[in-house]
Amino acid sequence: MEPTSSSSGVDSLSEMAFSEAATPARLGHFEAPLRLQGIYLALVVFWNAAGAILIAWGLRAPGPTASLLVILFALFFAAGLIFGSRRLPGLYLGISMLMVIAGAQALVSAWTRDPALWPSDFWRYAGMALNALGSGAGIWGVLAWLAWRRGKAPA
Repeated sequence: MEPTSSSSGVDSLSEMAFSEAATPARLGHFEAPLRLQGIYLALVVFWNAAGAILIAWGLRAPGPTASLLVILFALFFAAGLIFGSRRLPGLYLGISMLMVIAGAQALVSAWTRDPALWPSDFWRYAGMALNALGSGAGIWGVLAWLAWRRGKAPA
């Protein structure tokens, strides 16, 4: 079903949003960035779960934060990205943008906070690499959404 135009020449947004042609998953626009975003979120879950376990054992976490709340957010983000990529592209865009912001904030934090908060420079740079991956995945997701919105081929 193609979007229809009203008498003013403007597409009917509600009809376009729920039509087969507007379903991004059928177009494959979000598949590659969604995979990278999923890898990033899985690594975030692993990083925070490992940190929480180490803290429970009386050891230092690999970074200054290890939170079960972050694990929950990552799992909700993953579910939201999957649902958004298939049915609600605005949700996909919003979560992708939040990934960019959160990753960038964590990168800035790693550069500006006291290096003694990490057990070693290795873990500090590993966390920076992880968050750079997250920001990059989020940027790719935003670009994929823009390409979908403009009707271009998958990124």
